[in-house]
Amino acid sequence: MKEKGEEWRGKRRGKEWNEMYREEQRRQEKRRREMKIDEREGKGKERRGKKSKENIIKLKKVLLWFFRSGKCPPAKLILEQVKEISTWRRN
Repeated sequence: MKEKGEEWRGKRRGKEWNEMYREEQRRQEKRRREMKIDEREGKGKERRGKKSKENIIKLKKVLLWFFRSGKCPPAKLILEQVKEISTWRRN
């Protein structure tokens, strides 16, 4: 038969173990949440970056065409293109 001291020690160990387990669960949950947030941010950044790069390349092609043909591109056209790209970056 166990003495009172041994029984109490066993209960205390159980409580400590439960606390440690709960802390570990909290840490893991926090890590999962952070990873989800990171994934969401990463996807958004990749998409936005890709689209703006494509549009900048298009603008460069248009400007190069004007430059090679010897014509001066209208300033209005350049401004419109730049405005479009800046709005795409915001979205």
